[in-house]
Amino acid sequence: MDALELHFRELHRAADYAELLGCSVRTLSRATRNATGKGVRDLIDERRLLEARRLLGSARWDARSVAAHLGITDPANFGRFFRDRTGITPAAFAARALTTDP
Repeated sequence: MDALELHFRELHRAADYAELLGCSVRTLSRATRNATGKGVRDLIDERRLLEARRLLGSARWDARSVAAHLGITDPANFGRFFRDRTGITPAAFAARALTTDP
């Protein structure tokens, strides 16, 4: 989990983390599922999504900037990533966050 927290912006594949930790993808996948009940990909995506939500909730970040910060070079891919997991676009999330924050 420490590796994920430190590297989620630049490492996006289970193989990247397995290499970093010096184990096989299969070993990492088994250990992750046993510890969390989730797959490696799910944990990576959840952490990236958490950061995206945090940044989009701030008036200082737009979707293009968040995508770049998370290492996603194509803003359209970021839009799909975000929408597939939240049901709304990054812009809609940001607008909603700005209107609901006190």
